Amino acid sequence: MAKTSVETYLSTLHKSKLVTKNQLGKLLDKIKKEVGNEPVTLQYVADACVKAGLVTSWQNEKLMKGRHQGFFLGNYKLLGHIAAGGMSNIYLAEHLQMQRQVAIKVLPPSLTENSSYLERFYVESRAIAALDHKNIVRAYDVARQDKYHYLVMEYVPGVDLRELVHKKGPLPYEVAAEYIRQAADGLSHAHERGLIHRDIKPANLLVDQDGVIKVLDMGLSRITQDTFSLTRAHNENVIGTVDYLAPEQAVDSHSVDIRADLYSLGCTLYFLLTGHPPFPTGSHTQRLMKHQTENPSPIEDERPDAPPELLAICRKMMAKRPEDRYQTAIDIRDTLHRWLEACKAKIKAQEQKEASDQLRYTPEIFPARDMEAYEGDSPSIDIQLPSPEDSGTELNVNQQEVQVRLKELEGRQRELTDREEQLA
Repeated sequence: MAKTSVETYLSTLHKSKLVTKNQLGKLLDKIKKEVGNEPVTLQYVADACVKAGLVTSWQNEKLMKGRHQGFFLGNYKLLGHIAAGGMSNIYLAEHLQMQRQVAIKVLPPSLTENSSYLERFYVESRAIAALDHKNIVRAYDVARQDKYHYLVMEYVPGVDLRELVHKKGPLPYEVAAEYIRQAADGLSHAHERGLIHRDIKPANLLVDQDGVIKVLDMGLSRITQDTFSLTRAHNENVIGTVDYLAPEQAVDSHSVDIRADLYSLGCTLYFLLTGHPPFPTGSHTQRLMKHQTENPSPIEDERPDAPPELLAICRKMMAKRPEDRYQTAIDIRDTLHRWLEACKAKIKAQEQKEASDQLRYTPEIFPARDMEAYEGDSPSIDIQLPSPEDSGTELNVNQQEVQVRLKELEGRQRELTDREEQLA
């Protein structure tokens, strides 16, 4: 690369304010020691900046294109791009003073020009910020810088359930049930505070490194107490994702209640168990109609060993009529909890039985002669009674042998009892 390219990059880096003059000077001194009199390339310098932790790969990509702006938003430094959609862009960022990583949702300027949409954003952001539950991504702040309006949220390293299933295939039954149970727990918290999500789907459920589910993207949520709907004013007829949309939500997204979220959660459970949505084929319109009029293919057709109780829970969650579903997210949470506890109890009982059988019949632990004595299949000890003419000395010797043998058997019996109690 030409020397001017390196100089241009360093100039851009300095203008960006991502690094201090002192940090940059130390890095350049290190590079000079490494390369000596050899010419240094732009790529070498750029890679060295990333390796030293002065910039991220995403920042470096922008810098190499000559961009020195757009790295700061309020009190936050943008580190990378997480996701993009028609309604927002989400960035990984770091608080300048606290150095805490967060996720920032930034609205496109084109949308903020509409006063109705912007009003909805701030009303819903304040409502979301009031939520405080381990299974919901927390919101910390909502603010504006110039033409950019943004929401600061908790950053959760992990993978969403759509990506997880695409990588690993359908989930084990207990794992799928546990993820949906946690999601229902988070939704119950939002529902109790008057929020309906309206876009529950696998991509909006993230599992962190500890197996904790986080409900994402409350941005389509509706506040049930509002008599005036901002979404209706904005003429948004259908809100949500087609593959997981409740029948009544496709007709009128503005008048749905919390049971629409429960239907979508049921469709999500179906996806976790099969690897595809309930109606995977057809156009958007055709799939919407199938949610209205058809039942999805039975899960047991694809997984014959699926537990009937879990399948019944999924079917009830996906009932066409809201009144036929579970009526609250708490109902789903508690039902799945009971099913999971029953599974654990069944597994534990089976493990205890197998371990007990192994202890009882392992020859190395209890020799056959001792087991026969313990189980009563044959006399424990063959005692020969002395004849009257036997000496007293011989009788005393035989009695001592009997006592020693009895103590051995009593010790083995206590060992067996202790091990059975440990397994219990």
